[in-house]
Amino acid sequence: NMIDKEWDFWVDHTPMLEDRKEAPHRIPQRYYFIFNVYSNDIEYISQSYLNITGYNLPKSMYEIIPRIHPEDIDYCITCEKKIIHFLNELYFEDNFRFTIMYSFRILTNYGHYIVIKQYYQALEVDCKGFMSKSLVYHEVMPDDYVRPKNDFVIMDLLKNRPVVTNNLYNLSKRELEIIDFVIEGLSTKEISEKMFLSEHTIRTHRKNILNKTNTNRFIELINKLKKT
Repeated sequence: NMIDKEWDFWVDHTPMLEDRKEAPHRIPQRYYFIFNVYSNDIEYISQSYLNITGYNLPKSMYEIIPRIHPEDIDYCITCEKKIIHFLNELYFEDNFRFTIMYSFRILTNYGHYIVIKQYYQALEVDCKGFMSKSLVYHEVMPDDYVRPKNDFVIMDLLKNRPVVTNNLYNLSKRELEIIDFVIEGLSTKEISEKMFLSEHTIRTHRKNILNKTNTNRFIELINKLKKT
């Protein structure tokens, strides 16, 4: 069948792949799983979990939670409550716009703790618009990793900057909107047209934003916000 023959490359595309030597040392030290938010079931988990942790593949988050370092439990609870509060404000496709990350220690079956950087984002939403399944990555951090103050981050993938959940700089909604326009590359004139404000008003807002954030230029501010 000619049609079937045309699709052979999709069914088996190995002949099209570049011939490379194996490099196991370059494989990222991480595993991922699909998490059912309502049932707490782990519907799929990568085999690398076994190699990294030494445990059999878990079927529920209840098997992972007890392995969190006792000193990190309160931090994890705080982060998860922030996440739930944030996600409850999202509906339908908005759920797919954000990636959330923070780190904690887990005990391996080899008898030592490793630091895990957890990333997750929506994989599926339900008929009410809430996230029902998420794709979760656990990346192993270096042995000397020290959790920074800005460890918890909700990244807005559309705006390419973290959500200012704490609003450390006391920025107004309008000021945050102007920052987003600057990140998009709009000029003061273009921002004034978008916001139906005078250029003088936009320049004043821009000056106030830099003063509030103790920065001299917006490129410096953007870099600072990525670490907030």
